[in-house]
Amino acid sequence: MVATTESKKKSAVTRLVLAAQRGDRQSLGELHQHFQVAIHQAIRSQLLNESDIQEIGQEVSLQASRTLGSLRNPECIGAWLRTIASRLAVQRVTKHAGPQLIDPHISLANPVGSIGSPLDHLIERERYEAVHAALDSLSLPHRRILGYFYFHHYSLIQISEKEGLPLGTVKSRLHAARNKLAYLLRHLKTA
Repeated sequence: MVATTESKKKSAVTRLVLAAQRGDRQSLGELHQHFQVAIHQAIRSQLLNESDIQEIGQEVSLQASRTLGSLRNPECIGAWLRTIASRLAVQRVTKHAGPQLIDPHISLANPVGSIGSPLDHLIERERYEAVHAALDSLSLPHRRILGYFYFHHYSLIQISEKEGLPLGTVKSRLHAARNKLAYLLRHLKTA
């Protein structure tokens, strides 16, 4: 019984995707409604505020409507939308955090600012040291890709050209490096 209900849901979603790919705006709206909670969860996982979540949710809808024709397997719509949401959220976080990133090759006498309590300073120093230790533990190719992308603000295409690597390899290394770094820094994630 559960399998039948699940397969009915999948086929209904598949029909909506196919209709939306043919230009049916109502089907596109229904897809967005169906996956809105999953989209917001993907965005929320990047620790953004509610206004960012709503704004990025709208961006996901716009991007999905423009690129839905590129989705080859309609059954993958949920994962596809969550991936778009996560990518846009990461871009937003990176954009806002960009100037705060510190190049790991720069030695600072005091990486912690002068504002805040002693506990804030201690926490910030521990984070600083943990991030740099995690970066140092990554393989050289992963460190290089992260450095180009986050510290030097190179595009994926620029990294590909600079490293002489296929674009897919750059994307794959960046993804792997992010995952390894996230795993190494999982204890720093706070609510």
